[in-house]
Amino acid sequence: MGKYNRVVKRCDDGNKLTTDLMSLISERAELEKTFSKMLKNWSKKWSDYVAKCMRKKNDRFFVVILIDFLFYSLFLKHLNSVQ
Repeated sequence: MGKYNRVVKRCDDGNKLTTDLMSLISERAELEKTFSKMLKNWSKKWSDYVAKCMRKKNDRFFVVILIDFLFYSLFLKHLNSVQ
């Protein structure tokens, strides 16, 4: 009877683990979806400005730094909203 109980417990634990894993993956997919929407909106907002600045030689370095900074701040905002 003892071995039967261990097998049943192992099956129950496996089912719970699988359910938890499915939940984890589903939540991660929702986070990725939200983040991709945020990036798309961010890109729409800044693409014209970046394109205009990239035509001017003197502003290219500034634009690259600005893009990095804005992307990083968006990423941090996303992380804070997740927690």
